Amino acid sequence: MALTGNRTFVGFGFGAIQAGLFLYEAFQSGNFSRLVVAEVLPEAVNAIRTAEGFLSVNIAHADRVEVAKVGPLEIPEPDSEAGRERLVDSIAQAAEIATAVPSVSFYAAPGRGSIHRILAEGLWRVAGLGRLYTRRRTTTTPRRCWSQEFWRRFLLLSAGWRVQTSGF
Repeated sequence: MALTGNRTFVGFGFGAIQAGLFLYEAFQSGNFSRLVVAEVLPEAVNAIRTAEGFLSVNIAHADRVEVAKVGPLEIPEPDSEAGRERLVDSIAQAAEIATAVPSVSFYAAPGRGSIHRILAEGLWRVAGLGRLYTRRRTTTTPRRCWSQEFWRRFLLLSAGWRVQTSGF
């Protein structure tokens, strides 16, 4: 399957949830022409680049394991100025955004490559509707994230964006 849609999907984090759930489903939907994922771990970035932008997802069935190829992915580095600008532009164009990072500290980390700064700048440029999916790993994360001024001001009040959190 090729990227045949006309929308942009952006993900933050590149663990099992982002790769095996969000990116896989975005790819399978056929709705997207671009899959963009931000990752700060050099090993993950290098692995995707070595694989020419593709990843494999193992899907377990009762009688077999299916291997699905997903991509091509764009994987700009948020800590470089060029990568950060590509991410901000991608956020401004995104129809859907998914975050799947290990801790709330990733959202408000110091530096210009922090998720909250990239999202805020990209969403500031938005002139349409969209969705942001967040994934949390602890029971305190949503309370701490939700209380941050960022969520209230830049997401809920900007351009009709809806925030959905999951606690699975």
